[in-house]
Amino acid sequence: MWIYSVTISIDESIHEAWVSRINKDWLPLLQQHPSIHNFRFLRMLSDEHNGGITYSLQVEVMGETEATAFEADFDVQLMNPLYKEFEKKFMEFRTLLAVLISKK
Repeated sequence: MWIYSVTISIDESIHEAWVSRINKDWLPLLQQHPSIHNFRFLRMLSDEHNGGITYSLQVEVMGETEATAFEADFDVQLMNPLYKEFEKKFMEFRTLLAVLISKK
């Protein structure tokens, strides 16, 4: 199992519009995407003093092929529209993680 993680810090001035966009565009894709085993959308609580609001999307996929397929769709369908709409009001970084031990 692999986790495709995206951490996004947004300017407070776009918070409401950004959350609306996430609910409208991201959730349907995440729920229907064939490569996704499971996902979590989280708000970071420990970093709110930086003047922005930070979220983390963690997507579980089975391996490299699924991670690559999801990343391609994620860029085209989700990130590109956000960059066009909100330009320099947010920043993001991505990490690909391998799950070594997990307990449910």
